[in-house]
Amino acid sequence: MPVDFIRSAANARKSSVSLTRRTFHPVYLLILVALPMVALAGCRRSSGGVPINGEADVAPEVQLILEDAGDGKPVIGPHRVTITLLDGDGTPIEDAVVSVRADMNHAGMLPVEAEAVHQGDGVYSAAFDWTMAGDWIVTATARLADGRVKTTTKEISVAAK
Repeated sequence: MPVDFIRSAANARKSSVSLTRRTFHPVYLLILVALPMVALAGCRRSSGGVPINGEADVAPEVQLILEDAGDGKPVIGPHRVTITLLDGDGTPIEDAVVSVRADMNHAGMLPVEAEAVHQGDGVYSAAFDWTMAGDWIVTATARLADGRVKTTTKEISVAAK
């Protein structure tokens, strides 16, 4: 009789362990955690107003010229870019809101963002810090007074100091 009791207790323990494993399987936990993270990543917005997924360029006649304003090859640390904004007739645009966003060409790095300051004659300037050596994709976005948007990109290679 005591042997049968021990066997039935051992069988009960095995069934409760397997029941626990079936209802709380690690794959379910992974799905439960990963699915919302993937959904939220698609909803990420830029903090500086520069589009992440490419906002439509709805001002084709406007010229937006993005230039590296540094001396020589860009290196890690403080940097400046200039943005020149001209209408279809070549007249400087003075009343735009211009933002700059720099993303590394590989995943894993936080972007660098800056608001450009109007310098006069349609020229805007943005200062920021390069945080890592490598290839960066710089996007300048101008939101015109009438709500239209002009965007351009430029690749800049940053060297270590």
